[in-house]
Amino acid sequence: MSTGDPGFPNRNGFALHADLENSELQRLLRLCLQENERFTGETRFGWSRQWEYPFVLANLPTQGSGKRILDAGSGFRFFTPLLAQRGFEVDACDLDSSIGPKYDDIAAQHDLAIEFTEQDLSKMTYADETFDHLCCISVLEHAKSPTEIVREFRRCLKIGGSLLLTFDVSVAGDRDIPIEAAKELIALLESEFTPATPFANPHYLDAKVLSEADEVLRTEWFRRHRPEDLPWRFFSRAGLKNLLRGKIGRPFFDLAVVGLVLRRDR
Repeated sequence: MSTGDPGFPNRNGFALHADLENSELQRLLRLCLQENERFTGETRFGWSRQWEYPFVLANLPTQGSGKRILDAGSGFRFFTPLLAQRGFEVDACDLDSSIGPKYDDIAAQHDLAIEFTEQDLSKMTYADETFDHLCCISVLEHAKSPTEIVREFRRCLKIGGSLLLTFDVSVAGDRDIPIEAAKELIALLESEFTPATPFANPHYLDAKVLSEADEVLRTEWFRRHRPEDLPWRFFSRAGLKNLLRGKIGRPFFDLAVVGLVLRRDR
């Protein structure tokens, strides 16, 4: 299918396999892999992170001096200290309080500014208009109340601030976020914020079109070509059916990933 979609990183919409050949993505991916090994000791990323980390990084200022950023639902990963290394005043938050001491250690070792707090994203304790930028990487698909989280993001962002987020879309609808829910979430985000660019490939927000779209960055392609990049640790409906039939195989969900860059203008 010829889509005419703009290339990485100037696109709100579904990630495409062609993006992985983009020289800027490759440059940022090398940087992310290098910093990932330095800060966490890990040397590779799973299927979507190869796109998500470079996408978010490409849409942030190279130098963050004087700017405050929130890594929402941060987990413990290299990306948070990488932001601090770029000069941002970094806040990170997650429901897992055990992450805090790990970031304290990294901040002390590398002389970085990282402030971690335990937070529920649907009711954060930060003051209104605290952050210049807010990033949220593959979190919303795990959230019980994405609408409340989106409105909290808007409240905490300064006027003119940017929101950079990614989330998974379930092609078959057997995981979060099903396509119909993804449409609703995108509509909510575009009503609360101003998209940096229009959603470039809305034709993929159709289950049949998406299920036949090999050009979209999907786990189905990775299952066929690079299964080692799919770190599944759970059963799909199909996997459970196979288990009941006495067939044991790797669990699998067909997922795609969406990236959005949005701005709070009011």
